[in-house]
Formats: sequence, structure tokens, C-alpha cells
Amino acid sequence: MYEGATGILNLGDPASLVATASVCSHVNRGTLILFSPLSNEVTDEYSHGGNTRGARRAIEQQAEVFRASQIVDLPHHDGSTNDMLPAVHSLFAAVNLAAAHDIDTLVWPLQCDCDLDTISRATEITILVSQLAELAGAAAPSIQTPMVELTNQQMIELGVNLGAPWEASWSCDLPVDAHCGACDGCRRRRRMFAVAGVDDPIFNPQPAAG
Repeated sequence: MYEGATGILNLGDPASLVATASVCSHVNRGTLILFSPLSNEVTDEYSHGGNTRGARRAIEQQAEVFRASQIVDLPHHDGSTNDMLPAVHSLFAAVNLAAAHDIDTLVWPLQCDCDLDTISRATEITILVSQLAELAGAAAPSIQTPMVELTNQQMIELGVNLGAPWEASWSCDLPVDAHCGACDGCRRRRRMFAVAGVDDPIFNPQPAAG
């Protein structure tokens, strides 16, 4: 599925982590590049609001854990990358940069707990971006959305099966150095792990052995 060079539009969240772990589980995969809409410049400028610094740190951790060849920063676009309009911008930018890096497959790890409206819009966006890339004359990579139809439980279970290091993911909405545990993002993360019956090391760290 992921033979050849692969790029991942990585937001540092649990879905991005699981998608990256899934790509790396394929022994025939080639070069891995993480495309990030959260550059160091953006996180420095916008660190007073939002989770950009924590998410960027998670992306860098994932790049190290999975031995990505590099992190490629996307042009900044105002707004949350979880919203659909900025998602079009980020995905189109990632497709163009992926073509420039000879990427064969670009993974968009959108995960929406089987929300049918979101799945439908994601399909439309994928088709639109592919068509725009073709019109621009780019040798566009194949866009895949392997996480989009997974429930929260299925996504967490897949991550467990792949041995995903959950510490290398970020969910908090606040500009803090550690997950606050109380914001919408943290509460959503707690629910995801709870429904899967899995301990999240972010909130339930295991005691050191010995």
C-alpha cells in the first residue's frame, strides 16, 4: 500500500501518529517525509494562542521515532488545520511540495469517528485537490485517507497494535508545555482512549520498571 516514497500531512495529533506508524510498518516503504503546517516560525509567532508549539514538538518527536528523512514546512494559512477550508489549502500545498520531492503517496490522516458528513466532505476535498494539482501541471501523488472511516476506538486499537508511542502526539488546545487535561482537546483524547479501554501514558504514566 505504501511502496515508494511517502509523505504524511502531519498535525502532531494521535491520528497523525497512528498513520505514520502504519506507513512505517510496511517493510517495502521508501522515503518518509512529514509535511507540517506548523513551522517553527509559525509556532513562535502564534505561541500565545492555540496548541501549535505542542503539536510542532510532537511532529518533531514522530520524525525522530520513525526516522523520517525530513520535515517540510507548508506555507502558513490562518485558521485551524482541523477546519475544512484551511484543510484544502494545506492539502493542496502538501500535494505540490510532495510532487517537488518525488513523493508517490501523500497520506492525509483525517479521523472523524465515522462522522458521515465529514467523510463526504473529505472525499470531495481529496478529489478537488487532485484535480487542481493536475490543472497546475504537477505530477501529483496519490492522496490516501486511511484513517477517515475509523472510529475512535478502532484508531486507538490500531495504534496499540502498531506499538505507537502515544507520548509523541499532542491534543491540548492550550499553549502549554504539558496537556492540561481539561480543555476540549484533552477531554476528547480522554474519551478516545476510554472507549478503547486503553491507558493513555499522557494522563496515566506507567511507573518506571525496577
